[in-house]
Amino acid sequence: MKIMENFKAKYIFNGLLFAALFLIFGVYVGEEIPWNNKFLLSFYRFFIGVVFTAIIIHTLWECDERAPQEYEALLKKAFLPVRFPKTVLLLLVLVIVGHRLYLGGTAMKKIYNQNVVYVKDYQRLTNSVPGIIDLTWKTAKQKLNYANLSNEMGLKLTEAIFERRKDGANVAWKWLQENQPVPYQEFTKFYADLSAYVEKMRGQYYQIELDRQAVVAAQNKLLDTFPNNLYNKLLKLEKIQYKYVILSDSTNSVVESGKENL
Repeated sequence: MKIMENFKAKYIFNGLLFAALFLIFGVYVGEEIPWNNKFLLSFYRFFIGVVFTAIIIHTLWECDERAPQEYEALLKKAFLPVRFPKTVLLLLVLVIVGHRLYLGGTAMKKIYNQNVVYVKDYQRLTNSVPGIIDLTWKTAKQKLNYANLSNEMGLKLTEAIFERRKDGANVAWKWLQENQPVPYQEFTKFYADLSAYVEKMRGQYYQIELDRQAVVAAQNKLLDTFPNNLYNKLLKLEKIQYKYVILSDSTNSVVESGKENL
């Protein structure tokens, strides 16, 4: 027994399907347009709503008054929403998918390029630290030569100041008295001058570390936020792992042990 095709149901389904796809496509396009005017955005949404409603009304108009033969005839016509070719549906899907792929490719390009900037900035800042340390030591060495202090003694003094040891001045005075006695007044003047310079350079070094931390935080945020974290599954960009360029022995000991004896 041959089952008769329900042309009325097919007609209604095609019309409602077209209305739904029109609404989805209209909202999708509206979200992608950079509206700079609230009135235009409101008008666009109103237009989409009116057309969506009109399609539904057009589809359901006089449904109960038509015979099956009329629906069959309507379905054979080439105007929407009565006849909804599969090619139109396929075209809409391809347009949306193609556009999303384009946006995804553009987004991945931006993520990749921004990540390159972060990595290069981090490397540049990291490479600048040895220069700061070298400049600090060379200038400090000149000051030490003026004070007629040995390199070994000067290095101890500079390290004590750079690491901000609480008893640095007392220990330095004790070292000098045991190895290279100098007048106390001369020592205090020299120590104050050297301390001011080393503190200045230490501040520059500390600022570099803050800048490095900021770069790492920005890069990690770039890769962790949605949808960048999904794009990164394809890009496979590695996060920068922050690490201090220089830590004193005492600080390393505290970090490793988790304890600090004040």
